[in-house]
Amino acid sequence: MAIINISPILREKLTDKGVEALIKLLNEVEEKAKDRTLETAESKFEARVTQLEIKFEKKLGEFRSSIEERLGEFRNSIEERLGEFKISLLKWIIGLFIGQTAIILSILAIFINLIVK
Repeated sequence: MAIINISPILREKLTDKGVEALIKLLNEVEEKAKDRTLETAESKFEARVTQLEIKFEKKLGEFRSSIEERLGEFRNSIEERLGEFKISLLKWIIGLFIGQTAIILSILAIFINLIVK
């Protein structure tokens, strides 16, 4: 609280009880002004926080959509590569099976030729 100096002329006219009442009134006015200032600041702060929350939620939604889109593209790319790898692996398996079968048949033919001679 601020210290209020009452001039001697005003003190003479109001008397001590009047001065005390005036000081009390001024202090109450000051307290109410502080309260109103705090309420106004609080409501402005709450409004700003609400605006920021809305903006944040919007940005978060955009980010989430972007991430989901990128993950979808990545998933499709991986699935394509995996499909290509499976086809390549199947080609190798079939090629090695044919080569192994040819080697076994060649060895059998050599043994049969050795046995028949």
